[in-house]
Amino acid sequence: MIRLVSLVVLCVLCSSAQVEVCEDDGLASLQVRATDPPPAEVRPKLRRRRFRRRSRKAYHHHGAVWTVTDSPVAASPASESATTATSTTSTTSTTSTTQDPSVSCSCSFNPVGFFLLCQEEDPTCNGISSNRMVSSMDVTSDNRTLVYADRRQSLIGFVDITDAYNPVSDGTLDVGITEAVAIKGNFALVGVRAGDGQLLVVNVSSKTVVRTIELGATPANIAISPDRRFAAIAPAYGAGYLVQANISDADPDAWTYQIVNFTVLDGIESDDYLDTDHVSIRNDNVAVVTLRWNNHLVLVNLTDATILASFSAGRANISNIDTVHDDLITLNSSLSNLSREPGGVVWLGEDSDFFATADGGSDLGGTRSFTIFDISGAVVFTSGNLLEHLSVRLGHYNDLDSDRYGTEPTFLSFGDFGDCKMLFISAKTPHLTFVFEVSDPTQPSFLQALPGTVTPDVSKAIPSRGLFVSSSAQGRTFYDLQVGLHIYHCSACGRQYPFLESRDSEEGLPIPWGSLAGLAGDTDGTLYAIESERFAQPRILVIDSHAHPALITDDIQVTYQNGSSPEDFDPEAIELIPGGFAVLSLEPQGYVLHLLDEDGVIQSSVEVQISRNGEYVSGVAYDSSLGLVITGSYGMVQICDLSPTCGLNYFNYTLDDPASQSSSTVYLRDVVALGNGIFLFLEKDDRGGFEAGNRRIYTAELGNESISNKALVMDFMPELIDLRIPVVRYFNSLAITGETGNLTLWGVNDNTASQFSAGETQLLRLREHFSL
Repeated sequence: MIRLVSLVVLCVLCSSAQVEVCEDDGLASLQVRATDPPPAEVRPKLRRRRFRRRSRKAYHHHGAVWTVTDSPVAASPASESATTATSTTSTTSTTSTTQDPSVSCSCSFNPVGFFLLCQEEDPTCNGISSNRMVSSMDVTSDNRTLVYADRRQSLIGFVDITDAYNPVSDGTLDVGITEAVAIKGNFALVGVRAGDGQLLVVNVSSKTVVRTIELGATPANIAISPDRRFAAIAPAYGAGYLVQANISDADPDAWTYQIVNFTVLDGIESDDYLDTDHVSIRNDNVAVVTLRWNNHLVLVNLTDATILASFSAGRANISNIDTVHDDLITLNSSLSNLSREPGGVVWLGEDSDFFATADGGSDLGGTRSFTIFDISGAVVFTSGNLLEHLSVRLGHYNDLDSDRYGTEPTFLSFGDFGDCKMLFISAKTPHLTFVFEVSDPTQPSFLQALPGTVTPDVSKAIPSRGLFVSSSAQGRTFYDLQVGLHIYHCSACGRQYPFLESRDSEEGLPIPWGSLAGLAGDTDGTLYAIESERFAQPRILVIDSHAHPALITDDIQVTYQNGSSPEDFDPEAIELIPGGFAVLSLEPQGYVLHLLDEDGVIQSSVEVQISRNGEYVSGVAYDSSLGLVITGSYGMVQICDLSPTCGLNYFNYTLDDPASQSSSTVYLRDVVALGNGIFLFLEKDDRGGFEAGNRRIYTAELGNESISNKALVMDFMPELIDLRIPVVRYFNSLAITGETGNLTLWGVNDNTASQFSAGETQLLRLREHFSL
């Protein structure tokens, strides 16, 4: 009884504070706990299936930190740490930083809330199609209101995050084309592109402009000193100087400013165009400023507006990366003598002698990495290809940018959370924020990656509330690309994400993957996923579902018997059959059902007949009593007799009405055989975010002439909402693993190879111990 009362009191306290809460709605498997010990190794019974390649490298778990064993070269303190930053460095990290296995943090981040900018016009974005962009963001002194700059809508917005789980709009103010915003007390300093460049001082409480200051150049970034006495304003477009503003007076009319001229700097690249980018200030009012275009860094004493030092950000080599946009992820290229071209910058603590830069670069350079410098300008650590490989391992790598920026790290934040010093790195193209522990600046430890934000850029750490906020640099009003602010909370609940990652191949590099078009499961717990047409080489991924998170252990290339790869091959679904796989594909001649052996070699192919114009094939299932059953998006169900074509016997499955707030269509998206003529059917609409309405799984029986006994198994929309990020649009595939009477029901979305979504793959254990 005492134990029960204690648990009740603990739960009440946690709920009221909204901290340390690990929600469990019967889906405990959705919470991946970093503090749990790794499960006992479970080796799937391969039975009749053998795989052509067996990977031997895997993640190992130490506390809350992941390390990698048996990697060819691991990132380490940079070889140039004893020299200057201008020396050339070869950085060839394959998977992870060299880490102390004892590093462990008392909390991990999970999404808890989000605010899409379209909610400024309607609480659920109903019918809103305006384009938006967060160019800057800060938080008020009480840490209860976010203030963001929306360049495309020429306004600043206010978002109340008193309840971080349910942020709400607190209004907007039209100010012109906004570039930057920073908060000092009850005032927001807003940089706008008006005249030759202006700084507006806005009263946050009244949402009124109380002063306009002509700066002579448009502010690109604004930082406020920890003691709130100074602002450092970095103008854009080659202004060639930093603005130091004395804002110590309570009255903004008394604020003064002066210019710190950078044209006097020596040894700077492209000195005819001095372009300040970002700035960060530590306790003694020393500011570090990046000049990305010029590959340069400057230290400024804001107390007297003098330059303390300046130095080149240096150059680096990077290897084992993808540099070709060819719809493949191939980590076999190198780039040499690259300018770092740092953009984002942050001190690693208000009293630190170290600062980090995000080296996303411009069209001229960038090393796809982050670098840590000491105050003398010496490089003490550079991440090499680590961010590239983490993006690949997590299925977020976007090949569209292989020939340009790669992961494109752009912005950095820092915060002390409990016993850990955390560095947050925004990477635009994989839609991820990487979190590192940097108590030892020479040996950062990778902690986790945060999903959900489209093209993350400006971010803010709020340690006093255990919060981190990420914002979208850009997005689209369709697909899964809505611009917004995403809130994460650091608690002892353990990491929710990722749900799926890959191990290393025999070459010691992470197995690339993404865009899962279909899913199938075996009785031993093995899952098989086939990638979509977004990759030029069709592959089947072998997934160990017993691992936490689920682990891609191998990949099987789909080929013809002569060894060549299929062209114009657009997989839609996959199923296990005796001796191999059945794969549905859309090809120039129409839909085709391919029968593959266990090594992925196509043995035979059959055309699939479609009963209705505009309908597309959506799923395939194998029932030993019926054979192969194929579904169509509008409710077509057919038994495939394989001779000479598929689709002579048609049945009609009746779909639910749309439940979306907007005009939508409900589709039959996948089918899974349970045996004895009983099947699972996945119904979903074509919407994501607030507009998503239908995410339901039904059972039905396929008889001799009709489909009967349709019954709801689960509506898993609440589970998707509980992930605390916008509901993904392309949740298209189901599978079951285990034996009859003790099945596990799985679902997964297609992340579109991070091209038309925020990149997260949600491989969810929807129902355990499932039976009819």
